[in-house]
Amino acid sequence: MAPPLQDTGVGAVGGEKKANGSEICSRRFFTWEEIGLRTGRIQSHLQEKWLVIDRKVYDISSFYMRHPGGHRVISHYAGQDATDAFTAFHLSKVQPNKYLNSLLIGELAHDQPSCEPCKNVSVCKTSELGMQIYFYA
Repeated sequence: MAPPLQDTGVGAVGGEKKANGSEICSRRFFTWEEIGLRTGRIQSHLQEKWLVIDRKVYDISSFYMRHPGGHRVISHYAGQDATDAFTAFHLSKVQPNKYLNSLLIGELAHDQPSCEPCKNVSVCKTSELGMQIYFYA
């Protein structure tokens, strides 16, 4: 499950403030390094499974076994950016968003690239420009 909202030194806590100073909502910001530790594998952090879709970080630890497409499909992306696969397999986002809202734990920190550092740079730049190019064979 997601860690409590506190500053751990890696992920940062942020939120919007009302005029009286009380916090409207808390958001947590994560780095790719921290997300990469949550793969659900034995050496990973507490068997957690996190993934990223459109810069939002989701904890799928309690959901992946109930994933309608099968647990292996979604588990494959634990600790990674799953935006491309999510877009390809979920043409209508209405049904998936019903589940995703409850799994949301934060988002990528503003200084983090939109896709993982290990992904091809040209793919990353194309995504950040808002271009979605599909090739059919």
